[in-house]
Amino acid sequence: MRRSRRSYLALVTLLAVADASFEDDAEIQVSMNKAWPYSNPTETYEYYDFPFCKPKIVMPHFMTLGQVLRGDRLVNSLYPMHMKRQVPRTVICSRRMTEADIRMLKEAIDQNYMFELFVGELPIDRPFGVVSTMGNEKDEQVTDRYFLVNYLDFIIGYNEKEVVSANVTRELNLEHLVDITEWKEGMVIQFSYSVQWTPLPHIIPSQALELQLKSTMPHGHQNMDIHWLAIINSFVLMLLILSLFLLIIIRVVRSDLSRYLQIPDEELNAVEEETGWKLLHADVFRAPKHRLFFCSAIGAGAQMTSMMIMVVLVGCIGAYYQRGAVASAAVISYMVTALLGGFVSANLYQKLGGEKWAWNIFMTALCFMGPAFLIWSFLNTVAIFYGSTAAFPFPTILLMFAMWACVTFPLTVLGGIIGRHRSLKQAQAEGSPFPCKTNKLAREIPSCRWYQSPVTQFFASGFLPFSAIYIELHYIFNSVWGPRIYFLYGILLLAFTMLLLVAGTVTVLFTYFHLNAEDHRWWWRSFGSGVAVSAFFYLYCIYFFLQTGMNGFLQCSFFFLYSLLAAHGIALMLGCVSFYCSYFFVIYIYSRIKAQPPALLRLLAASLESRRVPAQA
Repeated sequence: MRRSRRSYLALVTLLAVADASFEDDAEIQVSMNKAWPYSNPTETYEYYDFPFCKPKIVMPHFMTLGQVLRGDRLVNSLYPMHMKRQVPRTVICSRRMTEADIRMLKEAIDQNYMFELFVGELPIDRPFGVVSTMGNEKDEQVTDRYFLVNYLDFIIGYNEKEVVSANVTRELNLEHLVDITEWKEGMVIQFSYSVQWTPLPHIIPSQALELQLKSTMPHGHQNMDIHWLAIINSFVLMLLILSLFLLIIIRVVRSDLSRYLQIPDEELNAVEEETGWKLLHADVFRAPKHRLFFCSAIGAGAQMTSMMIMVVLVGCIGAYYQRGAVASAAVISYMVTALLGGFVSANLYQKLGGEKWAWNIFMTALCFMGPAFLIWSFLNTVAIFYGSTAAFPFPTILLMFAMWACVTFPLTVLGGIIGRHRSLKQAQAEGSPFPCKTNKLAREIPSCRWYQSPVTQFFASGFLPFSAIYIELHYIFNSVWGPRIYFLYGILLLAFTMLLLVAGTVTVLFTYFHLNAEDHRWWWRSFGSGVAVSAFFYLYCIYFFLQTGMNGFLQCSFFFLYSLLAAHGIALMLGCVSFYCSYFFVIYIYSRIKAQPPALLRLLAASLESRRVPAQA
C-alpha cells in the first residue's frame, strides 16, 4: 500500500492545549487519523491511502510530538459537525470504485483493518467492515460475503458548552453496510453520516477523555479485580524473598564483622589468619577492565532510572490519557536527566583513575542513543518502504536531532564536568575515595563453588527480580502493542519499587558470595545482574509475541527490535541500581575493617610491645 506523498507542514510541539468549549452551532473539528490491521498495531497507514472519499485539499491538523511518534496523522474530513445541531442521514459523497479498489477493501476487511477518527479531542475507532459466511457446509457451498461500513451514525454527548463523549453506533445492520463481494462495471458506493446530540450533565469535562477511553475496555471491573489480586500475591512473595535475603546478609556480615573487630586484647594470640572477603582489602577496589565503557554504562543507567521514575510519578499524579503523552513525557524526561547521567559517569570514572574523561562523557551520551539511532534508522527505512505512518516525517526527524544536539548532549557534558570536578575536590580533601589501598599486583583468584559461579548468579539475579514484574508486563504489553490505554501507574510504581529492591538485594548477596570466595571481580558482575533481568524480559517478549496474531515483516521487525531496545534500557537501568547497591555494601564492610589494623599486624604489634616492657624494666 502506497502512501500519498505530501509534506507535513503542521506545527509539532511537545504539549498541546486545545479549547474544548463551543458555542451553539459552532463548528467541531472532525479529524481522520490512521488505519491498521487489528493484529498488527504498528503497521499503520493513512486513512486516505484507502479508496474512501476525501476532501479536495487534504490538510494536516495540529499534532503533539507524542502523536507523531506513535504514527498519528490527523487530517481534515468530509464530516461537517456543529455544536448541538442534529443531522439526519446525509450522503457526503459518492465514489466510483475500480476493481483494484474493491480488491484492496476486501483484503483490508479480511485482515480486520480498523480506522481511527477524532471528534474534537475524543478518539473513535471502527472496523472497515465485516465478513459473513453464507451457505451450507454440508453441501460444500460456502461463500464469504464482504460488507463495507459506509454509514457512520455519530452519537455526541455534551455538557453545556463542552463535548464530553463521542461514539459511533457499533450495532452493524444492513443500513450501515454495503455489499462489496463482487465488483461490477461502474460500481458506485455512497458514504453517509448522521449526528445525534445527547445532554450528559453527569460527565465532568475534565474526565471526558478518561471515560471515553475506559468505555472501550470491556469487563474493566473484572480485569481490575484480577489485576489487584495478582499484584498483591506478587508483592507478598517479593516481601518474603526480600526479607529472607536481607536476613542472610545482615546475620552473616554482622557475624563476620563481630568476630573480626570485637576481639579482646587477651585473645589476640588466638586470632587465626584472615580468610574470605577480608583478604581482598588490597584488591577489592581495583579498577575494572574497560572502565571507560563501564562508567559510561553506569551513567546511562542512572539517566534511564531517573527518567523512568519521573515518567511513573507523573503518571501517578495524572494518567497519560492524551494519545502520545507517554512518549512526550519520556522524551522530555530523558533530555532533563542527561545532567545526572553525565555527573554519575564522570564522577565514578575520575574515582577509578580514568584519564580520557572527554571520551567518557561522549560514550555516556551515546550509550543508549547510539543503539536507539541504529534501530530507529533501520525501522524507519522499513516503514518508508511499506508506506506506513510509522515512518517519522522529515520535520520530526530534524526536531529530534536538534533536541539531542542542543539539549541532551550539552547537559551530559555539563553534568560530566560537574561530576569530575566534584570528584577532584573530594580527592583533595579526603585523599583516596576508597577505604582501602590497592596493590599493584592483582591477587590470584581461586576456583569457586557452583553457587558462586557467574552462571548461578545470572539465573538467580535475573529470574527473581523479573518475577516481581512479569504480571504487570502483561498489561503494559497489551497497551503498547494493543488498543488499550495503560492508566494504573500507582501499581506500576509499586512493581517498579519491588523490582529495584529485589534486584539490589540479590546482587548484594551474590557480591558477598564472590568476595568470600576471594574473587575481587565484582564490578562487572554486579552490573551483569541488570543484563540478566533484561534477558528474561526479552524471553517474555518472545512468549508474548507467540500468543498474539502479529505477522508480516514490518510488524515483526518493529516488535523484536523495539523490544531489544527496551531490553537494552532495562539492562542499563537495573545494572546501575545493582552496581550501586553492591558498591555501597562493599564500601561499608571494608570501611569497618579499616578502623582496625589487620589481625597479623595487631599480633606483631602485641609481640613487639611484650618485648619492650622487660627492657624498660
